[in-house]
Amino acid sequence: MDLLELDQNDSSEYAVICGQLLNQSDILLPTDSGIGQNLNESIYDFHGESKTESSQQLITTQLVDKGRLQITYPPKVTRRVVNYECRIYCSDTENEDNCEPHNCSTLILSREFKYDHDLNYFVPEVIPKAMEISQLDISNRNITILPDHVFAGLSDLLILRLNSNKLRVLPPRVFQGLDNLMYLDLASNYIADIPHDVFNGLTNLDSLSLASNYIADIPHDVFNGLTNLDGLSLASNYIADIPHDVFNGLTNLDSLSLASNHIADIPHDVFNGLTNLSYLNLSSNYIDNVTPDVFYGLANLRDLNLASNYIVDIPREVFNGLTNLCFLNLSSNYIDDIPHDVFAGLYNLGIIDLHRNKIKRLPHDVFQLSILDMKINNIADLHLGIFKRLPNIRSISLNNNRISVLPNGLFSGLRYLGSLDISENYITEIPLDMFIGLLDLLYQVR
Repeated sequence: MDLLELDQNDSSEYAVICGQLLNQSDILLPTDSGIGQNLNESIYDFHGESKTESSQQLITTQLVDKGRLQITYPPKVTRRVVNYECRIYCSDTENEDNCEPHNCSTLILSREFKYDHDLNYFVPEVIPKAMEISQLDISNRNITILPDHVFAGLSDLLILRLNSNKLRVLPPRVFQGLDNLMYLDLASNYIADIPHDVFNGLTNLDSLSLASNYIADIPHDVFNGLTNLDGLSLASNYIADIPHDVFNGLTNLDSLSLASNHIADIPHDVFNGLTNLSYLNLSSNYIDNVTPDVFYGLANLRDLNLASNYIVDIPREVFNGLTNLCFLNLSSNYIDDIPHDVFAGLYNLGIIDLHRNKIKRLPHDVFQLSILDMKINNIADLHLGIFKRLPNIRSISLNNNRISVLPNGLFSGLRYLGSLDISENYITEIPLDMFIGLLDLLYQVR
């Protein structure tokens, strides 16, 4: 999701403007470089011993594909690998039992690791309950079923990746006992229903992704007790209605994505109590009406995305109190007018994206604005002095509008302006001294 269609070079400017570079891929969740990023640093080449009646054979393993394990067995040796960290020890006997586990903290499986769909076999045999696993990655494994209690005994587990499988059902007690779990990724499956108690007991959960599934309904109490939750993604599902109390109690939530769903109406009190929320993505839905108080109380909100909806009118009071808002995306809607003073009080607002609407005039009272994107609108007139209220502006995009005249001195005083796009308009004449004094703008005008 490209909120401003900025290239990589522009992203550093975004970091300067907003104080931090927000991940623009629907939700802020830890990755391999996040939680536990140092756990794999010492894992390079390692080996395990396979003992037979006649000889000792060496099972060679190598770390490949950015931290995933590729395991190669010698011919006629079919052992169940038990332990991964620096070494793998397996003792072959006539009945192929008696594998002795050793301490293990990280288990990341590659596609070459063949356990197909049967987790009933996989977990009890490959991950003995005595092992202190903290990370388990079984993503992209074509898994279709999670048996009840399949992760029982893995009380030290911090990170569980189940994304990109073929899961359709989550058993109500499947995560029971994972009291220390901090990160759970269930994205890109076929999950349609969420049992209301499936996350019960996960009081330490910090990040949860249910993105890219087939979820249509959210039980109103499904997130009850997740008081430490920091990031939640429900993006790219089929959600049409949001229970007004579904986020109650998530007082530590920092990032929330509901992008790419079927949401038409937002309950006016659905975000009540989310006082720590800084990132909210509601883009690519069917929202046609925003109530004046829907964002009330979100004093820490920095990034608000309402792009690609059906919004026509913006209530004048809708952004009241969002004093930390830095990035506002209202692009690709049907807005035809911006109420006077709608952005008043947004003293930290640095970026506004209003491109692809039906707007006829530029906004007022955005004194700290650095980037203004209003291309593909119906702007015809730019009166002299309109940009004097934007002394810090760095980038202006007004291409594909209906502008025919540029008043002399229109851009005077914009000493920080570095990029200006006024292409694809009806301009026939540009005054010779239009860009005098705009040294940063040289060679950037289009």
